[in-house]
Amino acid sequence: MRRYIICTIVTLSLLLSLAIGLSAFGIGACASRDRYSCGLYRFQQTKIETSAAPVDTVMFGDSSLGNDVDAKTFMHLRGKPTLNLALNGAMGFPVVYLQMQDAFEKRKVRNAIVMLSPEAFRHGFNRGAEFYVSAADGRLSLLYGVSNVVGFQATLSLVKMLFDKDVLNAGVNRLLWNETDIGECRGCANWDYVLQSNKHVAAGEGDLIKWQAPRDDFDPFLKRIASLCQEYDVNCVYVHGPIMREVLDLNPTYVAKINQKIEGAGLNLAATDPIEIPADEVGNAVNHVRPDLRPAYTLKVYQQVQAFLR
Repeated sequence: MRRYIICTIVTLSLLLSLAIGLSAFGIGACASRDRYSCGLYRFQQTKIETSAAPVDTVMFGDSSLGNDVDAKTFMHLRGKPTLNLALNGAMGFPVVYLQMQDAFEKRKVRNAIVMLSPEAFRHGFNRGAEFYVSAADGRLSLLYGVSNVVGFQATLSLVKMLFDKDVLNAGVNRLLWNETDIGECRGCANWDYVLQSNKHVAAGEGDLIKWQAPRDDFDPFLKRIASLCQEYDVNCVYVHGPIMREVLDLNPTYVAKINQKIEGAGLNLAATDPIEIPADEVGNAVNHVRPDLRPAYTLKVYQQVQAFLR
C-alpha cells in the first residue's frame, strides 16, 4: 500500500511538472483572456521587427494615441519616417516600457513620444499583469526587478497562467506543431489600429465619474522609461492623451498630480494640460475622438510636441 501511494505521488508530480512545462510554452501565445489586445500587441511588434531602418519618431502609448493620432498625417507634418505603436489601456505603462526596449534595441530611433490618457493612472498594475508576463517572455529581471508590487502581481498572474487550460493547449500546439495563436487585431491592416465601435459616449456613463487619486504602481516604469531613453540617446517627450472636458471638471487636480510624476521621473513634458475633446467630437470613449477627426487631432498633438523634437 505504501509503495502504491509513493508511485501515485511520483506519477502525479511528473504529470503536473509536464503540464506546467507545456503551459510555459503557451504563455507567449495569445491565450489570455483578451486575445484582441494580444493581437494588437503582435501587430505593433511586427512594425518593429520587419525592418532595421532608422526612424525619426516613434510613438508609444494607449488607445488615446491609437485613436487620436494618425502616423501618416504626423509623418506628413514632420516630413520624416514615423511609427505609431499604440497599445491599449489594459497593457499600459508596463508593456509600453517593454515595447520601447524592443524598439530601441532593434531600430535607431531619434525621437520617442510617450502618450497615454490621464485615465491610465486610475488602475493598478494587476489590471495588465498577464500582458506584462507574456510580453516579458521569460526575462525574470523584468518580472522581479522593477518593484515589490510588480513582482508579487506578476507571480500571481504567472501561476494562474501556468494552470490555465487554454495556455496549456497553446503550449502543446506551440511545442508539438509549431503553431502559435497570433490573436486578432480588427481593422488594424487598414486603419493602423483597432477600429472603433459605433458607440458614442453619453453624459453620465462610463468614465464620466470622479476618479481615485493617481496610482503609484507605474512610478518605477516611468523612471525606467526615462533611463532607457538616456541609455539609447533617444529624445523622449511625454504628452497627455486628449480627453473630454467633463472628465477634467470632475477631477480638477488629477492631471497636475500626474505631471509631478512625469517630471519627477525625468521625462520632458510637452504640455501640462491635455487637449480637450468637445462632447460632439468624442468617439466611443472619453479619450477617443471620432474617427473622421483623427487627422485634425494629429495636428493638435503635433503642435504640442513640435518644439520638443530634435
